[in-house]
Amino acid sequence: MKLVCNECGAVVGMVNLSILTQLLGLECAKATCPYCGKANAFPGFTEVELYTCQHRGRGVEPAPPSVN
Repeated sequence: MKLVCNECGAVVGMVNLSILTQLLGLECAKATCPYCGKANAFPGFTEVELYTCQHRGRGVEPAPPSVN
């Protein structure tokens, strides 16, 4: 996960999200954007259905249920 300056947008550091969540004992849901293929992390959540891709800035809907 990148640490980005709110004012200028410069990347000021990187954090390994899995290590951070383990240290803090936080739940963290993850989802891969079907459009750009990049991972999205949602600390404090155990699962996500609808979300805005953190990389594309556009909404992502859940996949339709599979038919068995």
